[in-house]
Amino acid sequence: MSKKITDEDIEKAVVKMKPVFGIKPGIYLTVIYSFILLLGLFIILVYPGLRNNGTIVKVETFPAGAAVYVDDIYRGSTPSNFFVAKGEKKFRIEKKYFETIEFQEKINGRIFGSRFFPGKYIINENMLLVERERFLENRFRELSSYAMIQDYYDRYQMPPLLSGTVSEYLAGIDIDKSELLYDFLYSMRVNLGSPEMVLDYVEAINLAGSPEKNKNDGEQSDLSIIFDYFADENNSEGLFLSIIKAYPLNERETIIESLGKITGAGNILNNLNSKYTDIENSVKPAVNGKTVVINNSKFIGFSSGSYLSGPPLPGKPDYMANDDILASFPHIENVEEFYILEKEVTRKDYALFLDENPVWKVDNINNLIDNKLVTKDYLNLQDFSDTGKPVSNISWYAAAAYCEWLETKLPLNMLEYRIKLPSEAEWEAAAGINAADTPNHVFQESGATSGKSADFSRIGRARLYDTMGNLWEWCENWYFPTDSVNGSFGLPGISYDGVEKAVRGGSWANPESEIKISTRGSQNPAWSTPFLGFRPVLVKK
Repeated sequence: MSKKITDEDIEKAVVKMKPVFGIKPGIYLTVIYSFILLLGLFIILVYPGLRNNGTIVKVETFPAGAAVYVDDIYRGSTPSNFFVAKGEKKFRIEKKYFETIEFQEKINGRIFGSRFFPGKYIINENMLLVERERFLENRFRELSSYAMIQDYYDRYQMPPLLSGTVSEYLAGIDIDKSELLYDFLYSMRVNLGSPEMVLDYVEAINLAGSPEKNKNDGEQSDLSIIFDYFADENNSEGLFLSIIKAYPLNERETIIESLGKITGAGNILNNLNSKYTDIENSVKPAVNGKTVVINNSKFIGFSSGSYLSGPPLPGKPDYMANDDILASFPHIENVEEFYILEKEVTRKDYALFLDENPVWKVDNINNLIDNKLVTKDYLNLQDFSDTGKPVSNISWYAAAAYCEWLETKLPLNMLEYRIKLPSEAEWEAAAGINAADTPNHVFQESGATSGKSADFSRIGRARLYDTMGNLWEWCENWYFPTDSVNGSFGLPGISYDGVEKAVRGGSWANPESEIKISTRGSQNPAWSTPFLGFRPVLVKK
């Protein structure tokens, strides 16, 4: 029977290591422990530097967002940090519209302690703007998109893109900034869609200030900077209303008080209520009794003239508390003689266009989408055997192409004319004259689920069909949130394109109470929806 091991036996037990090749344990254990320690230090302090011998490169540029390439390999956009191996390296920094920066740089490495104390190399470059016109055109379109947003949330705020544009434009260059940049900022008055944009506008003008304009002595209010900068333009009413429209109703009283100290707001409001008196005595557009038939399409003629565009003035309107008035602000529009198609372009008419222009057929829709000319619903559910119905699911680009095609059908005695989409001013002049006392429009209340064929029950005074309801109709001009308060739909003299085209008239999907002749809408020009159609106009070149 084996002896039971007790705790006392365990306490008395002694473990002895034997020598190895005659070397005592105390010596070879010290050697082993030292080797392990040194190996650990080597792995931590030396090996990383041997394996990846190089430097952390930090690249910063103004403006930020430039693409960085090392030996033609993309490494990120500025500001960025990345590891570069030791050796002679080729750097390239690119940003659209700015001059490309290229240089060779010798990158050193560090072997010892590189894991904890890596080598660092800093590159800081100011980039030179070389395509100034295209840069401003692109930024104007981007800012136009933001202008369509009226309400921002705590988690989603508008970036200071306008002031950033001015900073980038002026960085590192010595140019005459009173022309191109001034025109850009003046054009931006049509895009003041929110208080955030107004404040960014002020900051942008501050940055763009010159000795001749915007002499800020430190005592000016923020908003006065705008009026000082554009003092030569004689457009205080438009600027005043652009700013007012950008603010919500509950903030306007404070803004008006602030603006009043700058511009004499009372005088501006009085002028707005009285400046249109003379329009009553002017020559207004009217049906001129002429008609023109092009390719079996009948156009109704209208004479030239001036008219008060926008919603009717209710006595002395409270502009500051009425967004409907500010959205399509009453202003004088001038139109030259024009002819407008009596009805919206039909499927039969559009089929003739497709036969001669197969590039616009649905078979080619992928290419049209790739070129951003239509969306996937282009000509969707268009039964071309139903010849009388208006064609819908049409993009602005497709409608404009149809107008160009129809122009080729003009007789030789009309070559001084061109065919295009109507401006908002032309459309509203015709629709206003055409308005019937007892409308029978195709709106939501009609129960329609698509545009209807032209019907004599819906013909107006000017012998036009469906100027109100049935389908929204594309207009030629860009839509800007505050163009009408600055004097004209689309502001024809503006130097930049917007992002959405104007549409007018409402459709079968809209409640009739929400659509008036003065109601404005806008759509991306590539959109092809079942609510959109068009009717061309004929004008002199």
